[in-house]
Amino acid sequence: MENLTNETITAWLTELGPILPAAEIRQAAPDQWFIVYDEFLIIDVEFLPDAAKLVLSADLGHPLVGEENATYTLLLQVNALWRETGGLR
Repeated sequence: MENLTNETITAWLTELGPILPAAEIRQAAPDQWFIVYDEFLIIDVEFLPDAAKLVLSADLGHPLVGEENATYTLLLQVNALWRETGGLR
C-alpha cells in the first residue's frame, strides 16, 4: 500500500467525488476535508499523519428528550466493540 499523504487522500477524494452522491467535497485544512451531502449530513475526514490514520466523523444529531441515557448507553456499547466493527467508534 502506498504511503498515506495529504496528496494521496486528496486524489482519493477527487476520484470518489463523481461516485458519491455528495453535493461537494472540499478541503478545509491541509489534513481535513468535508464531504457535504446537505445541510444535515456533513462527513468530516481528518488525516492523522503521525498515526497514518484517516478518521471519519459526522454529527448524528441529538437524542430524543427522555431517551438520553438509553442512547448514550447504546453508543458506549457500540464504541466498546471497535475491534469487532473494524474500528468503528
